[in-house]
Amino acid sequence: MAPVLVFFPHNPFPPRSGTHRRCIEILAALREAGHPVTLASSEYTSETKWDSISQTDYLAAGSPTLQIHTPTRGDWRYNHYWHLAQRYFPRRIPLSSLSFVLPSMPRWFERLAQTVRADTILINYAFYDRIVSQRLRAVTNTLMDMHDFVTSYQARYQILKNALPPPPLAPERVPPALLAEMFFDSRDARVTAEEYGIYNTYRHTIAITPQDGALVQEHAPQTRVAVIPMTFPIPNIANTYDGAA
Repeated sequence: MAPVLVFFPHNPFPPRSGTHRRCIEILAALREAGHPVTLASSEYTSETKWDSISQTDYLAAGSPTLQIHTPTRGDWRYNHYWHLAQRYFPRRIPLSSLSFVLPSMPRWFERLAQTVRADTILINYAFYDRIVSQRLRAVTNTLMDMHDFVTSYQARYQILKNALPPPPLAPERVPPALLAEMFFDSRDARVTAEEYGIYNTYRHTIAITPQDGALVQEHAPQTRVAVIPMTFPIPNIANTYDGAA
C-alpha cells in the first residue's frame, strides 16, 4: 500500500485532548487499511515534549514511524525577533506566518517525504499549511484534517481574552455578559478567506461535522470534502452511581 506521511503538531502519546485522540484514531485507521505510516512532528510545535511516549497509546495508533523536527539556531533567532516585532505591530497573525512554521521546517519535511517515498501527505490544521512545498503538492496526494475553523477560533480566543479581567481571575470579577449563551453571536469571528484558500489547494479536506464540510465545499470548491466525525470508544464498566460525577 502507498506510504502516508502525517504531520501532527503535538505528542499525542498519551492523549490529553480530543485532538490527540483524533490523531490516534486517524493513524490507526490508516494502518488498518494497510498503509505504512510516518508521523512527523516538531519540538517547536508540540505542547508536550517528545522525550517520552506512552507505549500503550503508540501501539493503539498502529506504531507509526516517528520523525521529530529539531529547530535550528537560526529558527530560534528568527522566532525571537518575530515575537519582538509583534509587540509593536499587534494584529491577527496570518496563517502564512512563520510563527507557525519555522524557516527550516518546509525543507526538513520535503526531505522526509522523499526519504519515505510518501504517496500521500496528511496535514493537521491549516496553521501548518506552509510546511508543504509546491513541489510536494504537485507529486503527492494532499489531505487536510481541519479539526475546526482555526481563524474563527483565533478570533474567539482574542474576543474572550479582551473580555476577561486581568489575572488573577476570580468569578466575581468576570463580566456577566461574558457568561451569556449568545456572547459570541454579536461579535465578528468569521472564517477568513485565507483559510478557505488553503483548503482549496488540497485535493481532499476532512471535516468533523457536516456543517463545517458544507461551508468548506461552498467556499473552497476545488477541494474534495469528506466528513469523518470524531468518535470515542464507550468503556464497558460497572458503575454504582453512589458518588459524584
